[in-house]
Amino acid sequence: MTVPAYDDAALLAAGRFVDAAGVRLFVRELGAGAPLLLVHGYGVSHLEYRRVLEALARERRVIAPDLPGHGESAAPARYPYSYAAMADTLAGMLDTLGLGRVALLGHSMGGGVALHLAARYPARVDRLILCDAACYPAPLPSEGRPALWPVLGPLLFRYAYRERDLRRYFVRRVYRDPGALDEALVAYYWSRVKRHRQATYAALRAVASAEGLAALPREVACPTLVLWGQHDRIFPLAHGERLAREIPGASFEVLGGCGHAPAEEQPERFVDAVSRFIA
Repeated sequence: MTVPAYDDAALLAAGRFVDAAGVRLFVRELGAGAPLLLVHGYGVSHLEYRRVLEALARERRVIAPDLPGHGESAAPARYPYSYAAMADTLAGMLDTLGLGRVALLGHSMGGGVALHLAARYPARVDRLILCDAACYPAPLPSEGRPALWPVLGPLLFRYAYRERDLRRYFVRRVYRDPGALDEALVAYYWSRVKRHRQATYAALRAVASAEGLAALPREVACPTLVLWGQHDRIFPLAHGERLAREIPGASFEVLGGCGHAPAEEQPERFVDAVSRFIA
């Protein structure tokens, strides 16, 4: 089922809400067979996988949730929005769905969440794909740095950031080819940032700190593919190379000519790499 241009009713009809350790998550599911869990990045939603969902679902049961404070999922006021907390929430979602072991793919911030899930819940993950993943401390893109200034930062994030800033971030940082930008999708993401602004800010602080991530790669015990866009302007290729060295036995694949978002910029090559690894 293809979702039309991010219409609220169509989006909701394409998925369902699931209780995940007390957090109400929106989850889209396609296909049948062995489960593949897709974890999206910061400030977006499961729609970042919109160009690959159906292809991946030809041989797998694909589960694509919106993380807490993102997309259609709830944004609890007291939730910590850390990598560890989101990994715990996804483990709770797997319990609710009655799933034991899954293949797990995480992109960007979702890669950090997936890294936590694989390291802390090894019995739940049989294969791991980390795509342009948050794994080591990195400077925030210039568009986001003022939001972390003491005292003034939260006010700037709440009152000064606009849709144009989000659009600029996608054009300058996320896509190597600015023509990959989907204006309607940016408008949708911005509407959810406004809806969950406090949660989005809390998640930004967690992403910026990368707390607890650097020690985790050596704890991953399952077969792992590190997949990276050659021209990632957010997490450099050197991060991917280091991650592949530190995870025991990990494979490393570079998508040439690609920026930070392989599933959007090069969907066919992304699906091929993922499918070969989890086959």
